[in-house]
Amino acid sequence: MEESPAITKADSYRLIGLSSANQQVKIVTVRSVDEQEKSKLDVAAKNVRDFGTSQSLYLMYRKNHDEILSFWKKTQTEYRRSQRCDDALAYDICVDITRHLMNLLTTYRAFVDHWKTKLKRRSRKTGDTKYFDKLEALIADCKKVSFPFAFFWEFRNYVQHVGLPAFGLHFSSNLTSGSEPGVFHRSEIYLSRDALLQSYDWDKAEGLLRKQRNELDVIACLESVIPSMEQLAIICIESGLEVVQPSLALLTGVISEVEQKIPGATPAIVYYEPGSSPSLKAQITHFPLHLMNLLRPPWK
Repeated sequence: MEESPAITKADSYRLIGLSSANQQVKIVTVRSVDEQEKSKLDVAAKNVRDFGTSQSLYLMYRKNHDEILSFWKKTQTEYRRSQRCDDALAYDICVDITRHLMNLLTTYRAFVDHWKTKLKRRSRKTGDTKYFDKLEALIADCKKVSFPFAFFWEFRNYVQHVGLPAFGLHFSSNLTSGSEPGVFHRSEIYLSRDALLQSYDWDKAEGLLRKQRNELDVIACLESVIPSMEQLAIICIESGLEVVQPSLALLTGVISEVEQKIPGATPAIVYYEPGSSPSLKAQITHFPLHLMNLLRPPWK
């Protein structure tokens, strides 16, 4: 570490660059940071991390969504290879589908409910209801015109209050004729529309549900709900970036000071106890660099 006189209160906070060589970490001071600036940087970093946490709910939803579709594709491939699906295998498939679907339903509503609450509170605090109104209007529109969206919206409540219904599985292979004869494979995991209607009040989704065929294709619904969820995510991202952009700009300016003076170093804030040596009791606060890099394109 660099040597300097005993720390005073005025320079107890410092903007630094961290670099390593020969398995040793070197701290290079760029400049002192007063308590007011440190407080602003802490708030800015918290704003970035809060936005990252909010956005991670959508990323978790997409990951759960992709995992269930990936599992189903592997199941289809295995059936085409083996041409076998006995009771034991069907049971295992339904258990795995149930596990994936429970994860999906949790993040599906968690993402939407979180952002509804976040934007509602922000609108009450600022008086600006633009994004909250846009989100509410889009949710209402999706419930009216998109059966997959309306279904999964209510299905989470169905599972919570009624329990997860039994799935049906259908696998078949048939020879096809014509100019290019071959084998046609059909695979489907479904729920009984009639059974769903008998045991739960589906509210506004009931009309759309009654229009579906009795064997409700779960995978087709999952594939069709993505456009609606992406539209919701865009509104949430835009609203979040509008708030977090000043924080990103502040942090970027400070970080660039380190990059200019010490290329390749990791920027951070260090705190030393006043009266101590800078080689002792250093408390280092890191910037949320990973999240900032993910968010950089919209404002850079």
